[in-house]
Amino acid sequence: MKHFALKFNHGVEIGARLAYLGHWRRTYDARILKIADDELGHKLVLEQMLRYLDSEPSRVIDTIFTLIGKTV
Repeated sequence: MKHFALKFNHGVEIGARLAYLGHWRRTYDARILKIADDELGHKLVLEQMLRYLDSEPSRVIDTIFTLIGKTV
């Protein structure tokens, strides 16, 4: 798979954001929400990089990390 590292990290950012949002819902700590927002920013940068390389995120990888993030 071309650009695997970027696609993998895109999925990781999705999972991390979901995990942080779940943690934020338990604590309502604004610092955690800020980290979740940072993860979204990282995801958007990775999408720009993939577009620049004429590629796109992997649905399979994104789905796996979505499930992981929701579980955590």
